[in-house]
Amino acid sequence: MRHKWYSTLIAISLVALIGSINGCTTAITQQPVYKPTINYFTASPPSISQGQKITLSWNVSGADTVNIQPDIGTAGAAGSLTLTPNATVTYILTTSNDAGSSTRSVTVNVTSMVAGKADLVITDTWLEGAVVYYKIKNRGNTDAKPSRSDLYVNNFKEAGDQVGPLAAGAEITASFSNFEWNFEGYEGGNAPLRTFTVKVCTDVDNAVDESNESNNCTTNFDFP
Repeated sequence: MRHKWYSTLIAISLVALIGSINGCTTAITQQPVYKPTINYFTASPPSISQGQKITLSWNVSGADTVNIQPDIGTAGAAGSLTLTPNATVTYILTTSNDAGSSTRSVTVNVTSMVAGKADLVITDTWLEGAVVYYKIKNRGNTDAKPSRSDLYVNNFKEAGDQVGPLAAGAEITASFSNFEWNFEGYEGGNAPLRTFTVKVCTDVDNAVDESNESNNCTTNFDFP
């Protein structure tokens, strides 16, 4: 037969053990889940003539699924595609996770090629030394008259360049020879210490009768 003091000791021990277990319990806080963030979704250039190409670019965060319509479908969290839409189209980017979905759209205007007209576009721009170079192409089906191109930095006109006649389908390299890149923060040949928003436009004086008058400028980009 056990004594009363022995039973009491067991009861005290159980209470102490239960209290010890409860004291070790760790509270778990569930982090909130937010809808995906679409950092950017762009089409460049936003306006083209039939047969020309655009670059569709996107970047999203926190998404479980990414889908682009029409015709593209499932995509990664970041990427770009070169496309040739035949008609004006609105691309729709949809992302989703457990918290919901986010959507953004971008429209590309496609102009039908008009017979007997030129179509001037800037296809590339770059810095070489202190000189800004660019490529200009006539994507139309007739020759283009002489025209003028302008260089803009941070939305201010910095220089102009006269371009001679350009045959249908021809592309030439030109430069702003009356301008040298000498902005503070860029030391020739070294990595830039800061960036600048740059745009090049052609046929700024509307001297050329074009099939598409809305695609004469590059999309703003950071440079150099």
